[in-house]
Amino acid sequence: LVLEKIPGHIPDESYRSIIRNPLIRIKDIPTIDDYPTAYDMLVEYLKERIYFVDEREYYVTASFIVLAWGHDMLHILPYLHFIGQPGSGKTRACEVVSSLCYRSLNTVSISTAAIPRIIEKYHPTLIMDEFSSFNQQDTSESIKIVNSGYRKDTKYVRINMETLEPETFDTFCPKLMAGLENLVQTLESRTVRI
Repeated sequence: LVLEKIPGHIPDESYRSIIRNPLIRIKDIPTIDDYPTAYDMLVEYLKERIYFVDEREYYVTASFIVLAWGHDMLHILPYLHFIGQPGSGKTRACEVVSSLCYRSLNTVSISTAAIPRIIEKYHPTLIMDEFSSFNQQDTSESIKIVNSGYRKDTKYVRINMETLEPETFDTFCPKLMAGLENLVQTLESRTVRI
C-alpha cells in the first residue's frame, strides 16, 4: 500500500492545528488481498509501541483505528476505553493511537462547551485522556454529549443563552477515552474496555 500527501489540500491554519494526519490518497488501488497484510502490519506496529496484557487487545485497538478511517460509512460506533492505574501506559497508548487515526484530536482537558463544537466542525477521532476527572466534573452535560455521538443522525441540542434559539450539534465521531475509573453505565454500554 503506497500513500502520498496531496499537496496544498489543507484549507487554513486553524484546520491544520486540529488535524494531525495529512490528507492522503492511495496511489495504487489495493486489492482485497492487501488488507489482511496492512491490518497485520498495523497490529505489529502497535505491539512495538504499546504493552497490553491480552494479545487480543492489539486487534481491538487496530480495529478501532480502521473504524476511525471509515466511520462515516457506519451508523453506530463503539467507543474505546483504556482503563488503568497511574503509570500503566494509558497516555502512551492514546498518543500511539492518535498518530494513526483519521483526524485525531488528542485532548487532556476539554471543556463541555468545546466538545460538540469541535466535533461538529472537524468530525475528528476524539481522544480524551484523563477522562476520569472529566467523568466526575460535569457528569450530566458532558456525558450527554458523549452519549449522543455513538449513533449517526442523533443530535445534541442546547439553547443558546444569548438568542434563546435551539442549537443542534452533530456529535457522531470515533471516541477513545482513557482514565482511572469505570465510566457511567450508559457510556460503559457503548464502549470496549481495555
